[in-house]
Amino acid sequence: MTQALHIRSYSGAGTLHDHDHAQLVLQMAGTLEIEVGGHGARLSQAVSAVIAPGERHAQQGCGLNRSLVLDLPAAALPEGALDRRFLPVPEAARRLVEFADLSAATGTLPERVAGPLLRLLLDSLWQSARPCPFARLEAAIRAEPALDWTVDRMARVAGMSRSALYRALAEARGTTPARLVTATRIALAQGALRQRGRSLAELAAELGFSDQAALTRAMRRETGKTPGAWRAFWGTPGP
Repeated sequence: MTQALHIRSYSGAGTLHDHDHAQLVLQMAGTLEIEVGGHGARLSQAVSAVIAPGERHAQQGCGLNRSLVLDLPAAALPEGALDRRFLPVPEAARRLVEFADLSAATGTLPERVAGPLLRLLLDSLWQSARPCPFARLEAAIRAEPALDWTVDRMARVAGMSRSALYRALAEARGTTPARLVTATRIALAQGALRQRGRSLAELAAELGFSDQAALTRAMRRETGKTPGAWRAFWGTPGP
């Protein structure tokens, strides 16, 4: 396929779907709740999504929103780019998205602008798409979220000392080992809450929370939504 660039707005809860090409989603205005491969996030001008070919995803707009959507073959992505579903948007890319928003007065980008803009966007985004140094650790937590993820265990999986892990997470993500575990568990919870028939008590135990109340507190603190509100947002009935 050829590379293409689109401007889209979303409303209502979208259905899970996939396509045979890769996709990058950047926010021009507003925010977008998105689930990619069972992991949820809120996209903004600071956070973008990377969707691999064949990966199931769905989205829902939050009020007024506009997204810049880049369709491209997986071969156009650098090695390691698909290891991360959500990427920070560097300053250069944010400026290019603002330029695209200003250039799309009629809702579409002129062809003379779209082609060069797409190439510049890809170049700037790959600054933040380097292989994730925590990919192995995050994969291990996703595989066994209920495990007791002590700092010592996380450091061993990441191949770092305790102090190096703290330092690397602070510098790269602005987070701590404990918050990384919580964020990973909540991302898994967001995906699971889209499925019918899952009780919160059951889900909390599977993901390593002490009880249903602990899962609710963590989700409210980290996302601003309780598990019940997340289900209602996506139109998913409870058990």
